Amino acid sequence: MNNNNHQEIEKIHLYLAGSITLWKEEFLGKYSHLFNTLTELFEPGKMAVPHDHRKIIAQVALTDSSEIQKSDAVIAFMKPYTVEQHGGPIGTDSSWECGFAHGLKKPIIALIDSEDQIEYYKHQWMVTYHIDLFITCDKRLYTLLSEDMHFTHNEILLSTIETLEFDIYSYVKNKLK
Repeated sequence: MNNNNHQEIEKIHLYLAGSITLWKEEFLGKYSHLFNTLTELFEPGKMAVPHDHRKIIAQVALTDSSEIQKSDAVIAFMKPYTVEQHGGPIGTDSSWECGFAHGLKKPIIALIDSEDQIEYYKHQWMVTYHIDLFITCDKRLYTLLSEDMHFTHNEILLSTIETLEFDIYSYVKNKLK
């Protein structure tokens, strides 16, 4: 208890799996600021990671795996991209992170904010069928997910940008019971 006689909320630890470029171009400005009240989000893009994946040092991979082990859940923010655009293999880093998390029995939550993500997950079926929750703030995307056989075996949640952190927090806390 703090001085105001309010019980402190125990934050959950989340790990963000996804391309560093997507993090820089999309996630950072739109979502990063949302994760600071109920959660602590580890964002690998905040490390000094070179754009050329061939120049990444071992400590980056070791830190990533350590952070996944410490996390309560993994948020996947994955989309299709080409090697030419992003200087690395398509989706293998993020897929490995999700597979490692699944092996550790960590909940995996895919944040969906575009149709190309839905297409990506249709092609990345091994990752898709191990995601515990697909969450979106877009009613149209929620409908697409709910009507597609690739996603109907998973939980699908419609959220709002204002309640995204709370919805993820509640979901993970419920899974940890």
